[in-house]
Amino acid sequence: MDSEKKARTAATDEIVRLFFCDTITMLDLVLSENIEQPEHSANTVWSRLELAAEYDAEQNGTTVTVPALLQKSGYPQEAIDRLTAMCQREKERHKELCEEQNCSTSRYEKATPGW
Repeated sequence: MDSEKKARTAATDEIVRLFFCDTITMLDLVLSENIEQPEHSANTVWSRLELAAEYDAEQNGTTVTVPALLQKSGYPQEAIDRLTAMCQREKERHKELCEEQNCSTSRYEKATPGW
């Protein structure tokens, strides 16, 4: 591998590390919120964690789920269950809002992978 490619790889690894750290910060904010009146998106956090898991899989040749990634990062099952519940509740709120506004709810019909 030439030095330019090594530098790009190192930069990409650092971007991914920072992305993951920011996502964990967002996760901690989500987990500390009221499930009915959240300020942050649990589904955005879940999607970011899915991306981190996909990147890890590409780099290491292993598949890891979001719950497994969180367990590996030291989160207890109760926190993972809370995030899952918050994602589901957020999806329900978005679906209700769409129904109120007479727009399509199809994107909220499919469960998020890993649920």
